[in-house]
Amino acid sequence: TASLQAEACKLRHLGIFRMTSRSTLADGNKRRSEAVFEAVYRDLYAKHRHLLSSDSRLCTRKNEPKWMKRLKIIDSTTITLFSNLLFKGVGRHPKTGKKKGGIKVHSIIQANEGVPSDIRFTSAATNDSFMLLPATLNRGDIIAMDRAYIDYAKFQQMTERGVVYVTKMKKNLQYTIEEDVM
Repeated sequence: TASLQAEACKLRHLGIFRMTSRSTLADGNKRRSEAVFEAVYRDLYAKHRHLLSSDSRLCTRKNEPKWMKRLKIIDSTTITLFSNLLFKGVGRHPKTGKKKGGIKVHSIIQANEGVPSDIRFTSAATNDSFMLLPATLNRGDIIAMDRAYIDYAKFQQMTERGVVYVTKMKKNLQYTIEEDVM
């Protein structure tokens, strides 16, 4: 609210004549569905994505390699919290034997942009592969991901859709080399 208070005189044309308190805003946001915030983020992202760049050295989009526009990076990170506060626990702590709870933040980032195009929050126990949605990918897209996203049925769907994907192999992966391109 501090930034709004600094510009309060510019809000009169919106019918806002005095600033509400932070607690009032927080109470209102607490009752709102997460779909409201998702819609706002998606609208802002769609409107301003042409201005985004992950590398300030790229003065214009003309300097980018063509494949960079097709590269999507999928990853997640876990924010550890106490299991009695949030979701179900994950694994066991080696010393205390207590469960670790937390939130997992899943994101998809276009390699040539500086912000995620999609963000999902789940319990820390959720497997990452749910974020890999072949139906949302287009022919020619390039997907980079780690081992946590390995799902062979989804890989087959992506192959059929003409999506290129790069991931680390699991140690126990069985495979055959069909053609050596080197």
